[in-house]
Amino acid sequence: MFLKNDKKKFVISLYLLITLSICYFKPAFFFEKNTLKQFGIGKHKSIFNFLIFNIFLAIFLYYIASI
Repeated sequence: MFLKNDKKKFVISLYLLITLSICYFKPAFFFEKNTLKQFGIGKHKSIFNFLIFNIFLAIFLYYIASI
């Protein structure tokens, strides 16, 4: 029981670390001039939406922790 709780804490802290590091470094495929790019195809838009990326990141980390 304690081991499962430690996995949850580790996954939550890893998720927060990854998300905060992305917000800190502001990669060009998510941000433009310190603001999030709009989702879509075209100039000044990104096909990698930051919010959708966070959802998939959480699901992926949960999957890895449950293995």
